[in-house]
Amino acid sequence: MVKYMKKVIGIVLLLFAGTVILNGFMPKSIENSLDKEEKKELPVVKSIVDYQEFTIPSLTDKATYIMQAKVMEVGDTLEKEMAVSLTENPKEATETISCPITPITLKVEDVMKGKDIAAGDTFIYYEDGGRTSDYIQLPDGFFMEEGMDIILFLNKEGYCFGYQSMFPVINDQVLLNEMALDYVNSDKVSEMDTENMKSIFREQINNPISSFMQVKDFTNIIKTLQS
Repeated sequence: MVKYMKKVIGIVLLLFAGTVILNGFMPKSIENSLDKEEKKELPVVKSIVDYQEFTIPSLTDKATYIMQAKVMEVGDTLEKEMAVSLTENPKEATETISCPITPITLKVEDVMKGKDIAAGDTFIYYEDGGRTSDYIQLPDGFFMEEGMDIILFLNKEGYCFGYQSMFPVINDQVLLNEMALDYVNSDKVSEMDTENMKSIFREQINNPISSFMQVKDFTNIIKTLQS
């Protein structure tokens, strides 16, 4: 379950406190939208979403869909009303705020979980964040661009669970996060200097060393957890 900042005031202050650019890098999809319209300086802020922490087994169980897919199109940002809790209990959501989401059209390459989708289908994934008239909000995790290949753990509405549920695929290898490294067999893991990585994901990776596993090995882990 997603919960948001403890106080609505805190959210507003976060949105307009100042400009934050991830690694000095602006998503091309956002850059392109700025080129199309009158130039306007907008604050760039980090995601305000706070996701429940998962392990690989619990995330596999929680997700309705687990798929490897290629990004075909990045849509225009929409506004969605989100429930907000003014306490530490997300079940006590008594207020709502408007949050940006961006529809991402995916071409499904492989399905690891999900009964009503198959390889070759298109699927709409909703990325938290995007460009609004007042600010640009970065997602919690990788921001999608056309041509990216990625494994996603999604809920039934097409939303992920933040960075922990996004696994870029680079040359038939899956980029692992810390949560995955805590679970998978280290004998199946290889490492690479991030600066030597030839991928459009590279600019979004902060760690100097990146850890990888073959797609087939990662897929086998996910399918075994469901057996």
